[in-house]
Amino acid sequence: MKNKLWFFGIIILFAVIGTACYEIGGDGATLSGEITIDPSGTVNVGTLLTAYYSGDEEVIYQWRRNGHITTEAGGNEPEFRPGLAGDFTVTVSAYGYVSKTSLPVTVLVPFNIASEIKEHLEERFDLHSEEKGEYHHYLRYANPDAGYHSEFIEWLKAQGFQESWFDSTADNYWWDAFGHGIMIKTSFSILWLEVEIHRLAPSVAIAEGEVYGFLLARDAVIDRYEYDEGGYLAYYIGTSDDFTALTDWLINTMGFTQEHSDDGEWGGSKNGMEIRAVFDNDIIEISIRLEEEPQEPCEECGQYECQCIDDAHPNFAGIFEDIDGFLSSIPGVNIDNLFSDEIVCRIEYSGLESNDFDAFIEFLESIGFDLDDYEDDRFWLLGEDFIIYIKYEGIDMTLIQIEFLDAPEKPCDDCGEIECECIDPDPEG
Repeated sequence: MKNKLWFFGIIILFAVIGTACYEIGGDGATLSGEITIDPSGTVNVGTLLTAYYSGDEEVIYQWRRNGHITTEAGGNEPEFRPGLAGDFTVTVSAYGYVSKTSLPVTVLVPFNIASEIKEHLEERFDLHSEEKGEYHHYLRYANPDAGYHSEFIEWLKAQGFQESWFDSTADNYWWDAFGHGIMIKTSFSILWLEVEIHRLAPSVAIAEGEVYGFLLARDAVIDRYEYDEGGYLAYYIGTSDDFTALTDWLINTMGFTQEHSDDGEWGGSKNGMEIRAVFDNDIIEISIRLEEEPQEPCEECGQYECQCIDDAHPNFAGIFEDIDGFLSSIPGVNIDNLFSDEIVCRIEYSGLESNDFDAFIEFLESIGFDLDDYEDDRFWLLGEDFIIYIKYEGIDMTLIQIEFLDAPEKPCDDCGEIECECIDPDPEG
């Protein structure tokens, strides 16, 4: 009898071990479907991302930001609305199957919060003055309703901004907030409502979100933020162990190169970005900024790498929409740079495989462009009014240039006339 019990016990043990081997994401069968994200490519913070799994298995979802499981709400749902910048993927898993992960979607921070604030406030107050800088936007409104500040602050919180500092007197109220890589400083008085909007460079905003998530996971508490000319200063309440863990994580996980480390002070750099961490009396001070100041963002779209098309030439916009619509539908293809003026539209894409490039040439022929000439990796296609020049450099870069066949002359920068009678101050001009 004892031998029988022992025998059945062994069978049950092996059954349990065999079942445990088929955990979610472990070794097992291949999932039948593919996992994709819509929309794909590059989107702005706050865009609703939807994961689509094409197979029949019942799967669970897990969103990741820059390779790490996101701590934002909805991180294990098919639909997810990112509140931070970064590269987002979604992984699907099922018992007994190997997990699958989607291609990444890049989430950027738009600078159009200034336009949204203006639209929100213009119905209530008169805009007195406005000032735009390289990475700041300043608004001043006259004769505000002193009691409105609470409603305005709640509106900003609803846009995803968290309080970083506030103070008040009998006649004044100050409230600062941080979110989406943007610092907002507000000041209310009897005479004025002033709003300062400061934008971090995209790479700094992404690094800020990573540091924020790491320290909060260790139960450190954010104390306040300060803006620092394209970068930021953040103060966390934490321990010396948190500080040591942070610097080790910055080196080993985030890939920063240590520049110096001495008695509670640490500095490092990575891809043109510098970071400084200081620990003093239970306060961890973090500074992240670019080693060089970022370029001025486009006034139209707010991006540092502008993707606007000149409204003066809608034909450029139409062709661009056709081209971008085709290429954006290919997984992994991203727009890296775009320029348009009076006579030319130039676009750079990355991620285009050679077989997809052949399909792209066929697509251009299907919309009315004839292949006129080609040489190695260069192609010329003629249309009725435009010529398209393409230089294919593999997956790293595809240059597409659209030009008028009969290009209009560019107006003079000084007088604005096409047939300019100005004298060029540049003797080589």
